[in-house]
Amino acid sequence: DVDDGRLAPRGWAAECADLVRDLLQRYSDETVGYWTYPGRSARRAALETFLVDEVKRCHLKQLETASSRRLRRLRAGLERAAAARPDGDLDQADADRLVADASASFDLDAARCEVPALALLATDQRAAFRDAAQRLAANFAETPAAQLLATRAEQKRARAATKRADSGAALAKQPKRPRKPPSLSYALQLVGMLRPRGYGNLQGFCNYAIGPHSILFGYSDDRDVAGDMSVNDDIPLLRFQPKLTLDLDL
Repeated sequence: DVDDGRLAPRGWAAECADLVRDLLQRYSDETVGYWTYPGRSARRAALETFLVDEVKRCHLKQLETASSRRLRRLRAGLERAAAARPDGDLDQADADRLVADASASFDLDAARCEVPALALLATDQRAAFRDAAQRLAANFAETPAAQLLATRAEQKRARAATKRADSGAALAKQPKRPRKPPSLSYALQLVGMLRPRGYGNLQGFCNYAIGPHSILFGYSDDRDVAGDMSVNDDIPLLRFQPKLTLDLDL
């Protein structure tokens, strides 16, 4: 996992300490019959140095991997924060927040890599990461990504200004429509009806129009159905009804 750039699983520190202790104890147990041999202690010290160096190599490798990964994520976060602003410039409050988040995340990674039993801590690496993160945020405006974002924002503002200017010029070129004066139009319709005696066997209508004016005349022999012609017949034989329509346009 360490050689592949991944952090060791949780509990790795305790397992390393136990492994070194168990191997040294095993060496002592297996060489107890040679306790008078002059080189026994030196060989045990060499074995201990080798084991601690191997654990330290993994320890430093993990810290380097974690630092690189967190700095890459910090750089990506700074680019997203700058891209979200109309001017493409990174806000200082956003930069401080992202640096603090990255430092907190690296502290958690470093805590997994420490082996306190072998005096393998990450105090210096924590301080170095905070300095690197702050330098990255402070120099972000000089990076190619930041310059590209600023260029795109400037081009976007230029296109918007050009579009507004073209729209204003187009509106200025358009002639104003003359306002129509108020007008009044009228239409006359004359409706007539002839109703002789009968039971509705013959009916008909005719219509004649002259421009907006019209004449509608009808015939229906249904007067006997409506009432008795001999007594109190109030239905007129011929009826005309004029209708005037006015249309006022303001």
